[in-house]
Amino acid sequence: MVRPILPPEHYNARFARVLGFIESQLAAPIALAELACQASLSPYYFHRLFCQWQGETPQAYIRRLRLEGSAALLRYGPDLPVTDIAPQFGFTSVQAFNRAFHSWFGMSPGHWRRGGYAAWREHGDPVRDLSGELEPSAVRVVRLPPERVIYVRKIGPYRCGLAEVWEEVARLGASLGLQGLPCYGVGLDDPDVTPAARLRFDACMLLPRGRNAPLHIPTRVLSGGLHAILPYRASQGDTESHWRWLIRHWLPRSRYRITEEHCFERYPDGIVPGPQAHSELCLPLRR
Repeated sequence: MVRPILPPEHYNARFARVLGFIESQLAAPIALAELACQASLSPYYFHRLFCQWQGETPQAYIRRLRLEGSAALLRYGPDLPVTDIAPQFGFTSVQAFNRAFHSWFGMSPGHWRRGGYAAWREHGDPVRDLSGELEPSAVRVVRLPPERVIYVRKIGPYRCGLAEVWEEVARLGASLGLQGLPCYGVGLDDPDVTPAARLRFDACMLLPRGRNAPLHIPTRVLSGGLHAILPYRASQGDTESHWRWLIRHWLPRSRYRITEEHCFERYPDGIVPGPQAHSELCLPLRR
């Protein structure tokens, strides 16, 4: 009897678990059998479904995340040596990292860091320069606790489909009695590096301590630690200029360094974001 191929959405929770596992294990070797085990599927069936669901093989997906993540650290962490960056993304030597990076981006990591990233891909609409409008005093540095959240993932341009994904998070939160709790928007990729069609965005709602979510609802942990906090009061989905100011203007002039953890937007008042956002941009830091 031939096993029927069910639509990829049938496995959403399983694949969310797989993607979370991949994102937490980029520094280590990741075998296909491990991923299939996370999804409770055979390696053959898992590989087939993953390709259908993501549009690329599991190993191609992992390779892309490693190289795009390392490219972001090279660009925004100018004082981070390649010898520290390479092992964070699963490369056993600087030589192997250099070869892989050049094969993907068409330039060496050093060339990329010195400004080669500007030629990597065409950018979209110009982003407003806020260097003359925002003051460093607008940023405060605080230590945030790690938080467990439920989430819905959206793939595609950051500005598109936001209303729908937040509505889905609100529906899931309501089913668990979580109305009014803080929300978080997590952009997992650098739009200057990752093609717009593959950008990942997680719309999240806080899961209180001691509460569990049903297995079909994905959960993740937002990292705690030091964060730079920049208040944002403007149109929802239009934070790119503020993020660029925070990372490119404030960060190099501060006494902090960027980390490999993901940036996120926090909505402390617990209202699922609408057309106008009242939020905080949260940039993870290390001393």
